[in-house]
Amino acid sequence: VTDMGRPAPACCSDYREVIGREDVEAVIIASSWTSHSEIAIAAMQVGKPVASEVGGAASLEECWQLVRTYEATGTPCMLL
Repeated sequence: VTDMGRPAPACCSDYREVIGREDVEAVIIASSWTSHSEIAIAAMQVGKPVASEVGGAASLEECWQLVRTYEATGTPCMLL
C-alpha cells in the first residue's frame, strides 16, 4: 500500500481502538464468530453502522441484544 503512495493501514489488537476513531465511518466485522455481536453492539453504541460477515450472533439472546441496540441507537446493522 505504501509503495503505491497511500497511507499505511492502521493496525491494532483491540477493536475498541478502531470504533473509537473519528475517521472510521462504519465497521465491517470479520473476526471470530464468537465476538461478532460484542463488536457490533459496541460499534452501534458509538453510532458506527455495522456489516457483519456470516452470522452476527451465536444465540437467540445475542440476536435480541442486536435488535435492542438498533432500537436504542437507530444505527444500522447488516448481516452479510
